[in-house]
Amino acid sequence: MFQFASRKAIALSSMVICCSLPIMKSTAPTFYGLRANQVTSLAKKAVANAVADNARAGISLTGLVDGRVQKLQATAPRIAKFLMEQSDAHAG
Repeated sequence: MFQFASRKAIALSSMVICCSLPIMKSTAPTFYGLRANQVTSLAKKAVANAVADNARAGISLTGLVDGRVQKLQATAPRIAKFLMEQSDAHAG
């Protein structure tokens, strides 16, 4: 036989526990204390570093290039250009 939990009435109180609505509207959402644009910037840098590391190791890369998913060898001209841009960005 199935047993069902007893139904109890639940009442919501009007008591403010944490923050009021005006305070919540004035604060921006964060992820570990970082704003959305900061998280986006970190993600872009992490992906660029991972691609560069894989290319330097000779591992072929798969990604969205010109609107199509393509597999590029680490020796492809696009990858060489990307690696040069990466090294210039780290140097400057």
